Amino acid sequence: MFKLFKNLKPYVLFIIIGVSFVAAQGILELQLPDMLKQIINEGLSLSEDGAPVIDTAVVFRKSAIMLGFAVLASVCALISSYFAAKVAAAFSKDVRRKLFSKVQTFSATELDSFGTATLINRSTNDITQVQQLVVMLMRVAIFAPVMLIGGTVMAFKTDIRMTAVLLISVPLIAIGAVVMLKVSFPVFKQIQTRTDKLTAVMRENLTGVRVIRAFNREETEKERFDKANKDLTKSLIFAYRIMAVAIPLVMLLMNFTAIGVTFTVARGVTSAGWDPSAVGNMVAVSEYVFHIMFSILVVGMIASMIPRAVVSAGRIQQVLDSEVSIKDNPYAADCPAGGIVEFDNVGLRFAGADKFAVRNISFTAKPGTVTAIIGSTGSGKSTIVNLLPRFYDVTEGSIKVDGVDVRDYNLMQLRAKLGFVPQKALLFTGTIADNLRFQKEDASDEEITAAAKMAEAYDFITKKEDGFDSIVTQGGTNFSGGQKQRLAIARAFVGKPEIYVFDDCFSALDFKTDAKVRQNISQNLKGATVIIIAQRISTVMSADNIIVLDDGNIAMQGRHEELLKKCDVYREIALSQLSEEELGNV
Repeated sequence: MFKLFKNLKPYVLFIIIGVSFVAAQGILELQLPDMLKQIINEGLSLSEDGAPVIDTAVVFRKSAIMLGFAVLASVCALISSYFAAKVAAAFSKDVRRKLFSKVQTFSATELDSFGTATLINRSTNDITQVQQLVVMLMRVAIFAPVMLIGGTVMAFKTDIRMTAVLLISVPLIAIGAVVMLKVSFPVFKQIQTRTDKLTAVMRENLTGVRVIRAFNREETEKERFDKANKDLTKSLIFAYRIMAVAIPLVMLLMNFTAIGVTFTVARGVTSAGWDPSAVGNMVAVSEYVFHIMFSILVVGMIASMIPRAVVSAGRIQQVLDSEVSIKDNPYAADCPAGGIVEFDNVGLRFAGADKFAVRNISFTAKPGTVTAIIGSTGSGKSTIVNLLPRFYDVTEGSIKVDGVDVRDYNLMQLRAKLGFVPQKALLFTGTIADNLRFQKEDASDEEITAAAKMAEAYDFITKKEDGFDSIVTQGGTNFSGGQKQRLAIARAFVGKPEIYVFDDCFSALDFKTDAKVRQNISQNLKGATVIIIAQRISTVMSADNIIVLDDGNIAMQGRHEELLKKCDVYREIALSQLSEEELGNV
């Protein structure tokens, strides 16, 4: 938690100014009970016959001074509130930006480790908890001690007999606050964890709503949500019960303290040895006691916020302190041109896995050629291409691009050489043109038009009323699966990289469109290195080199005709999709 607050360093001046005004507010407010005592003791008196006499000059003069102090205290409160809000908002902005930047550096390993739901919560809810604590600390952390210490000193100075009860009530409240902190800390930690789980369930339901409805799983999902919701509710209820017990107890102690002061004053006023002017002292002491009790109440409120904020700060710091497994080489090599990709005995084992996902992968993909990778589901096809842009790093072996190990590249330079089209076609909110310019922001209209034509997306784009300026909703839900895939393919074409990686991104295309896109690739990307992952034999059979994967290993590689004769795995896949006659006519 304290490490996270180092982000407040740029705002030290604002903090000092804000805290100074808070202290000034407290000092001014402490003068008000004394002024009230003076008004009563100096402005009110009894005549010889016992009738009350009011010295209006004294009353008006003292009241004007008291009003001036009150106005100044209010101005100080407004200024301190402004600086507290400014610092807290700027602090949360900086932490949010650092958190986002940190997550951007995460490899797939770190993202899988944390999970989407918890990262969203840490970027929103957790930062809000810490932000609220910063505001309260700036507004109250100085104000409460000033009021507590100053009020106690002023009360004892006014009349020590009236304030003796504070020697009992204040320690009791302090002990209660410590106990509450100790009990509530683990509860708030549990609350944040269960909030993550609830968010995860909600996110899965929102993203998978069509599948849920298609399989009539609404009731099951409601039960999952209800369970996560009830678990969170139980933790919240327990936390609120702690507050529900603590706050009334503090109020009860405050009231008993006020009664004790009043009782002491009443006894003193009726005794012969006590000056009747003690009524003014009683009013002043009562006000001081109120300030003391209020400051203790506020400290208790902060104490209730600290456990949750500490947990939130720890969760944020955990992300910021996470070691990134894939880093830029500080001595990054120059980025040569070319596009030659070499896999040399590559193997990958995921963190915590017992066996390698892929192993002994060796092949070379050269400019002007098409390399295809095919295999059964789970054979490791996508895993191999995810190693090329360093979404994961190899466990053994090496991958070279133009003779340089990918681990020796600057990540941005490496990925700029790639046009990557993932399995799931992901579009971003904006327009079609914005999405096509994702890799090359300064791409001309002619460039995005040419890319759309190559991806066979031009026709359906121009049929829309706004053409390339048509809006893409979140996730591209206003487009069909095939349209999204074609837009994702066109996006890769716009960047004109040296190496193209198509990760099973033709699956939603019909055979005719699939064939046209591949024909456009062969005609327009003659100088580029093309790597295609596909499930369809028809998509890969014309490739210059076909790599057949079987359980994470290369069963064989070669051209279509050779593999049909010599590779049982490839022939089995081919016959599952095409007949002997169709294969023979190829």
